Amino acid sequence: MADAPPREAADTPGRETADTGAEKTANASPYAGLFTRGLAILLDFGLISLGVIVLAAIITGLFALLGVFQTVDVRHILASGVVWLSIWGIYLTSFWALTAQTPGMSWMRIAVERPDGARVGWGKASVRAVGTGLAVLPFFLGFLPILFTRRRQALNDILAGTVVVYRTEERDAGIAASRHVASHGSRSSG
Repeated sequence: MADAPPREAADTPGRETADTGAEKTANASPYAGLFTRGLAILLDFGLISLGVIVLAAIITGLFALLGVFQTVDVRHILASGVVWLSIWGIYLTSFWALTAQTPGMSWMRIAVERPDGARVGWGKASVRAVGTGLAVLPFFLGFLPILFTRRRQALNDILAGTVVVYRTEERDAGIAASRHVASHGSRSSG
């Protein structure tokens, strides 16, 4: 276990005391797998798609009322695609950088972080968002490494240097406590 990343070493004792034997076997890894992550992204896709459809309906209605365009051509379709991809990028990057999880990830009780447990920040979140696009393009093949890597990393995780972990009550309490200590420590020393 000498080559285990810091995250596994830190989580193993807490997981042993909190899980039953069956749960330990079924969920021995703190890293989220393909199925859980797939459901999370489907939930996010649904949320974003619903928002984009509502937004597009409003904009199209306004344009129709104003007579801005009567027909749809290739430029409109390309512009819609660019807007949709931009919304996805902003959505993913913002949620990962600010809260470590999208709403879909929250529902599935998973979060993205650096291997040492720290937040990803805006830079890594941006790289991860671009990496997600690259992972999706070749028929979602960029997600296959989840099945073969020790930390269950997809292409976007490998590029950004991130991992996706299961959230547990014990882990969340530990994160809150460490942030509390860090914030009080920085105030008293400054």
